[in-house]
Amino acid sequence: MWQTLKQGDTIASILTSALGITGLSWALQFIPWWVPVSALGILFLYGLLRANYEAFREGEDAKQELEAKLATAEKRKAVNDLLGGALEEGLSLKQGRMYALESENQNLEEIEIGDEYQATYDNEVRAWVDRTYQLINDAFGKAEAQRFVSNEGYTDEDLFGRELPSFVHLRSTERKYLISARLRRLDKIIDRANSLEINPDFDARSAAQETGESVAARLRLEAVAEQRNEENEELKADISQLTVERDALEREGRKLKDEVDGQIRGRCIELTDELNDFLTRNRAMPPKETMRFYGEQLRGKVDRLRADLMRLGWWKPREDVKRELDYPQTPDHLWSIFHYVRNIGVGAE
Repeated sequence: MWQTLKQGDTIASILTSALGITGLSWALQFIPWWVPVSALGILFLYGLLRANYEAFREGEDAKQELEAKLATAEKRKAVNDLLGGALEEGLSLKQGRMYALESENQNLEEIEIGDEYQATYDNEVRAWVDRTYQLINDAFGKAEAQRFVSNEGYTDEDLFGRELPSFVHLRSTERKYLISARLRRLDKIIDRANSLEINPDFDARSAAQETGESVAARLRLEAVAEQRNEENEELKADISQLTVERDALEREGRKLKDEVDGQIRGRCIELTDELNDFLTRNRAMPPKETMRFYGEQLRGKVDRLRADLMRLGWWKPREDVKRELDYPQTPDHLWSIFHYVRNIGVGAE
């Protein structure tokens, strides 16, 4: 009757309700009073229990919904942390490589990265790209993972820069391991991470364990790079010390050379003074006698000085006077020796 009254929008429903009430009133006079009272009590108790049950069920649903939201939030935080760790690891790999290249390009031929470091670095980059790809695939699905390793929209200059033309011909399977491009893609995925739906089966603990293993591998690579850097620093220090010592030796050599040059020039002045006195005293003598006395008194000194000047590269007479200077036969030749050696002595050679 109650349902009929709630829907009583027609004459038929009103008449049906009136007949129902009349019939119910006639029937109640034959029923003891406690029967309807008990029925009402039972109905009240049933309604109370049903209300409690529905409230309990609503609370359980709300609890489950809250737990689901908390679990999703926890997964999202774990994914963000893992993506941030992957970005940090990639940047560390890139910076380590750049530092090694800077050390190699310091115009020090002795400093080289080395095949061992290069092979280790390449393996670590490949492992990082593959591991990050798997993380994105597990968390967000294959579409986002493929976006991470895609170079679509990048030019060769974007990928390699202007100083690396030899890498332009890399195969497509190798280009996905270009760390600069992968870092740019990863950075964009991180910006959109909170708007992406996380796979319900994503296992954050397993992903974190793999990340921990990768960190250990990265630390091994950094240890190799650090050892190489220490060796480079020691080598640079040795080269710097050698440079200081070389400069000191050069200064000492120049000083000694200046002293030797000064001594040679002094000998030139002294010998030409003696030669001038000799020729002046003996100018009245016959030439043969003059040359005989020259052989006895001065020829040895002149020959020794000539040999020293030749060692220094200072004895370079012209071809037309070379013979008379090397093998003097007359007093005039001796005067030619005087003028040539005197010019050397005064620095006018």
